Amino acid sequence: MYCSLNLNNLFLEICATNIEKKTLKFFFDNISRSIGPEELRQFLAFEERQLVLDFYFFYLTKKTDKNSAQNILFLQKFSLPNFPLNSKDLIKIGLEGRALGEAFKLAKEFWAKENFLSDKSALITFLLERQSS
Repeated sequence: MYCSLNLNNLFLEICATNIEKKTLKFFFDNISRSIGPEELRQFLAFEERQLVLDFYFFYLTKKTDKNSAQNILFLQKFSLPNFPLNSKDLIKIGLEGRALGEAFKLAKEFWAKENFLSDKSALITFLLERQSS
């Protein structure tokens, strides 16, 4: 007999701490993806470095990656700089509510894509350009 599980509901119902549930969900959501340096930077923008490193080791048990030594070294040495924007910056350009949260996420994704080098003005310019298009 075939039994389909909704794993998102399972994560809510299992007896585990919230951190353990978040870890399981992160692994489940990302294990089938192809993981390279850009994906690792995206993960690091939103997740703890140790979680990303643990995930990458698990990922390597399932898939081969010719750049694994480089990626592991990058993850081990990585230190996330402070994100240059805050909610006050986004409110100043007219964002509020859900739009503010979405813009914050977009800016963080862009920041990670730019190797965490974008400053506040570059991020605000990016967001303003997205608003006008």
